[in-house]
Amino acid sequence: MGQHSSSAKASNESKFFVGLRMNAERRQEPEYDRVVAIYPFNAEEADCFSFLKGDMFYFLSSTDDGWWKVLHPDTRTKGFVPCSYFVMDDSSPEGGEAWYPYVTRNGADSRLLAVGLENGTYMLRHSSKPNSYALSVRCEGTLGPQDCEVKHYKIYRDHSGTLGITPTKRFTSIQELLDHYTSQADGLCCKLHSPCPREYNPPVDFGEFEISRSRIHLDKNIGKGSFGSVYRATLNKSVQVAVKVPIRPKYIDDFLKEARIMHQLYHERIVRLLGICTQPESQPVYIITELMGRGALHNFLRGKEGALMQLPQLIRILWQISQGMAYLESKAFIHGDLRAANILVSDEFQVKVADFGLARQLGATNLAKERFPVKWTAPEAGSSKKRFSTKSDVWSFGVLMWEVVTYGLVPYPSQFTT
Repeated sequence: MGQHSSSAKASNESKFFVGLRMNAERRQEPEYDRVVAIYPFNAEEADCFSFLKGDMFYFLSSTDDGWWKVLHPDTRTKGFVPCSYFVMDDSSPEGGEAWYPYVTRNGADSRLLAVGLENGTYMLRHSSKPNSYALSVRCEGTLGPQDCEVKHYKIYRDHSGTLGITPTKRFTSIQELLDHYTSQADGLCCKLHSPCPREYNPPVDFGEFEISRSRIHLDKNIGKGSFGSVYRATLNKSVQVAVKVPIRPKYIDDFLKEARIMHQLYHERIVRLLGICTQPESQPVYIITELMGRGALHNFLRGKEGALMQLPQLIRILWQISQGMAYLESKAFIHGDLRAANILVSDEFQVKVADFGLARQLGATNLAKERFPVKWTAPEAGSSKKRFSTKSDVWSFGVLMWEVVTYGLVPYPSQFTT
């Protein structure tokens, strides 16, 4: 009995000292920044974490391809998570629901002027000035209730550490500032109403370009393109994506060419290619891209939501498209099929360039074997030599501008097309 009691006591002491040692080790670890998930994610790769909205991790480092290396708070294991699914968990703007880390001033205009948002919708973002943030707020425009605009306010921190928009009205935290301007305008264009909504999960780079067919579930046919059908689908049981499936076997090679081109391109105004599924060979090829929930721009402009857009919003659509096309040119790529049918609209009313049906790297300029839409095609590209270039893309962009400002009308309506 005495021996048993001594053994139990020794065991308890051993556990006590093990606990002390583990706590001491944790105290010796450096202070890590906490990050919190704002979207759920279901990981398939062994070195990545799955998580739910609200889960917390410790930030360790970042990679060049949009992933963060993090530490799990419970298991103390290290792994990777997509950075676009997280915000910082602290008292700074990065810790709040309204924080948009990669949105510029012009990007804030585009998001906040989206159809359906209320005046007072706002977002926080980086300012162009060091040691400061920006608050962007949607409010009534100068033309009355049917008009809207976005006002931008710089939030800066003074030498005492307080935050504010004006020198006389200071706050100890960003949340205190937001609470104040939610209760009263106090010099702003209007009272704050709610953060700009996040209506979709951001696209994620997956570890491998070839994605297993078992990870993809086709949900609904949402349209047809020049090469095949397009489906709304679920990837990894959590991520909503679009899947393009060829109609005729002879177009499989064209699909693969398009996939290889798109996989080299990464820009906020280019529809993101997430992966491709080619196995088994007896099954159709899948091209998996980010989902653009509102579909093609020409259909959107002809619908009820598009009809509500005013000229400044239409101009911003063209500006977004020009950003994507400028990026393509910087990468020495030709689109070759630029028109409103090949511009897609997201749930957040952002537009992106898609469907590189004729795209080729510069150098392969003779595309005589390809079909093309005459009404959008430059004369030199429509001639017998069919020479495409970035200049012919500029011509097509001019026709696209006409499509946008006429709310999706077909150009040259009295002329036939191929």
